[in-house]
Amino acid sequence: MKCPKCNAEQKGAVDACSVCGAYLLARKTASDRVIGLVVGLVLLAGIFLVSLLIQQTWSFWAAIFILGGPAAKAFSVAFGKFTPAAAYAKRAREYVQSDPEQAIADITKAIELAGKKRGAYYLQRANIYEQAGQPEATLHDLQKIRELSRGERGGIQVAAVEKEIQRLTQKSPEVAAAAEAAKIVVLPYVGFIRRAVALLIDGIILTPIIAILQVLLAPEAAVYIWFVVVGAYFLGFWVWRGQTPGKMALGIRIIHDDKLSLSFGRALLRLLLYPISISLTVITWIIIEAHGQKRALHDSVAGTYVIKTSAKQPEEMKQ
Repeated sequence: MKCPKCNAEQKGAVDACSVCGAYLLARKTASDRVIGLVVGLVLLAGIFLVSLLIQQTWSFWAAIFILGGPAAKAFSVAFGKFTPAAAYAKRAREYVQSDPEQAIADITKAIELAGKKRGAYYLQRANIYEQAGQPEATLHDLQKIRELSRGERGGIQVAAVEKEIQRLTQKSPEVAAAAEAAKIVVLPYVGFIRRAVALLIDGIILTPIIAILQVLLAPEAAVYIWFVVVGAYFLGFWVWRGQTPGKMALGIRIIHDDKLSLSFGRALLRLLLYPISISLTVITWIIIEAHGQKRALHDSVAGTYVIKTSAKQPEEMKQ
């Protein structure tokens, strides 16, 4: 990177020239702000125009839903502050082809300055690493995105990151080996809906079993029967193969680190917290979907993940 003022060579994520002191980072120009303002006003006018022409309440909300986001983004360009992290990220894009080392230094600085909103910068650095022929570093950054919370990832979907990891690992044996060395789980994590359906299937299986036992045994023993049967059902299947029949039917399973089944102690810990997660259904749904690895409360405490079994399994996973 050269200073545009004195042409002195610069290295690393610097904001000013070491020779003449000229500011080297991009700033939001007046033209950027004017364009943002014009686009925002046009979109805002479009919202009101749609409402006037159709004259239905739903049309206003439909227009807000479609045009509100772009309008807000345009106004943020017009009136928002150009953060240092965004400035480093913009300069990184300029040097991707000509000086990858400079681009990596700049985007790394952007990640440091971004605080919690760093998902997009990790993705940008992953793309730079891939172009620079560094698959291990690329996978590492994609794994970082996957571990971030929903708020930290921004608009980046975990499913999209999973697809990128799978694309890279299928690209060549060397990249697949790098993923295995870094212990990166290639299988996609499972969200709330699929897990809830699996639990529903387990409930359907357990209901007649418990009903028969309650008929055969004393009524006062009903509560104890429920706890014993349900506990034995989940503990047994989790320890045996990390799957209950419900999870088998949905093609998902529980893992811990590199194992496809759980130890008795870990399965018991997960089971003790399971009723809390089930009772807080809506909160559990939010927690799972917001978590980078789709973990519920009982998963986070027990150190477990729920993954799909239909995709290719990493070789280091063992029974």
